[in-house]
Amino acid sequence: MDTKVRQMEISPELRTHVRKYLEQQGYEVTEGAKLLGKSGVEHTFDMLGQRDDGLTSYTVAVSIAAGGDRETEAGIIFSFANKAYDCGILDRMLIAIPELSQEAKQLAQKQRIKVIDGERIEQLLTL
Repeated sequence: MDTKVRQMEISPELRTHVRKYLEQQGYEVTEGAKLLGKSGVEHTFDMLGQRDDGLTSYTVAVSIAAGGDRETEAGIIFSFANKAYDCGILDRMLIAIPELSQEAKQLAQKQRIKVIDGERIEQLLTL
């Protein structure tokens, strides 16, 4: 049994939509960003959005993952939350394709991760 967390191969269209959304929010986006955590471990994020308003700097970590069974979804959420925590990133966004189960969404909320269904990214661009 494969216990590795499945990370989804990001389609070019989805990657472009997520990047556009973050840029519309004023973020400078880095794909495949590598950050050194407090633990000394280097972590890679699908995307990292950073913006500075002159007073405060904001960083949002983005993970794009495939939903699946409950165990897989929980593993994805915990792995992402732990990486973000180790790097001191408070704002976390998980793009899920297909949509996560209700239980997984609740778990993500408890881990301070905003979950967006991959199909909704286009809708966000028009807001």
